Amino acid sequence: MNSKSFLIFLIFTTVVVIAAGISIASRYNATTSGFLEERVFEGFSKKFTNVDEIIVQDKDKTIKVKRSGKNWLMVGRSDYRASSEAVRNILVGVAELRLKEPKTERANLYSRLAVRDVSEPGAKSTLLTINDQKGDVLVTLIVGRETSEVAGAS
Repeated sequence: MNSKSFLIFLIFTTVVVIAAGISIASRYNATTSGFLEERVFEGFSKKFTNVDEIIVQDKDKTIKVKRSGKNWLMVGRSDYRASSEAVRNILVGVAELRLKEPKTERANLYSRLAVRDVSEPGAKSTLLTINDQKGDVLVTLIVGRETSEVAGAS
């Protein structure tokens, strides 16, 4: 290969590598998580020390976890000691919760999303309530069906 051919090949290769780098960089910059920036329960993380009770309820059962000093106990289950790490994961998960997209405001479609009131017959939703020491509600959240969209927003 003579020097002129080599120089043309080198310039062409450099241009292709730069174009590929720009293409890849712009693709990754354009990708978003699909979630809104604003947290659903803004400021909740500042109230962790006030949390006294977590209640998870569906149509069949209710599980209550209550703070007792530095421990968490499962009320109604012989005060079995709950995992502090699991409680912390719930609290952090709720504090970091962001909406992906609004689904519906029409109550007649709630059953399709499994977000009907847990007291209604046939409800498949789960109600999460977090209370403080005074019994005031800090968080109330109806959890519906899980999405099968593993890859996120397209």
